[in-house]
Amino acid sequence: MDGFMKENLDILVKQIVKDFDFVILISGSGTVRVGKSVIGQQVGYYLNYMMGQKHKIDNTFDLSNIVFRGEELIAKAKNLPKYSVIVFDEAGADLLGRKFMVSTTQAVLDFFRECGQLNLFLVVILPDYFDLPKGIAITRSVCLLDVYFTQGFERGTGKFFGREKKKNLYIWGKKLMNYQCVKPDFRFSFTDFYTLDEAKYRELKYCALTGRKKQDNEAVLSRRAMNQIAQRNICIVLLNRKYHMPPIDIAKSLNITEVLISQILKDYENKEIF
Repeated sequence: MDGFMKENLDILVKQIVKDFDFVILISGSGTVRVGKSVIGQQVGYYLNYMMGQKHKIDNTFDLSNIVFRGEELIAKAKNLPKYSVIVFDEAGADLLGRKFMVSTTQAVLDFFRECGQLNLFLVVILPDYFDLPKGIAITRSVCLLDVYFTQGFERGTGKFFGREKKKNLYIWGKKLMNYQCVKPDFRFSFTDFYTLDEAKYRELKYCALTGRKKQDNEAVLSRRAMNQIAQRNICIVLLNRKYHMPPIDIAKSLNITEVLISQILKDYENKEIF
């Protein structure tokens, strides 16, 4: 591991036993396939190893320490022993509130605000640092490792931003998505080496992403159905209020029960819709 990187991680190892917890961010300059997961595993492995060397704390770091879903992160983190490492890979969907994961996103954000007492190392991997909420990007995290391609799409290079540089990068770079506007504390290199079983890791990741896609699709269908119901209800209220159509006639026209029509009209009784 890069010498400067080791020195900074050693500081975290030394301090965490003083009732700290540390959130380490790993981004990919807004791109994918740049080696974020590789460096994430290396950082996680090193932190766990050094906790054993420096503090004689015998925690494990294996595939069970890697999570891909927000709900999995919350459940697992609460059951890990103190000073464990947990890697939240592909964190973007649950942290950024994209698509229809609103409830999960809020739960994860609440977890980040409250998890300090667990005294964990939390390595968060996502494509774009600037998409993070300010509270995590600036306040909650201790450092940012931003990895990127060099000429010819070569992996293995990154920039390290400590607290102050990380804050400046977020404030100055967010508007134009500019990762070059702040000079990092140092640059580092890393090798293409998985500290965990690569084949099993890829299988876990594939299953997790496939499951997320299915859940997102189901959420899309659910949201569409809810929108259609809301539109139908407004049309019913419109027919009754504006065109004075009685519930029984609306029920016959739409082929639904008069009881349902009456309930809808009651629900909208004190609502202004037009």
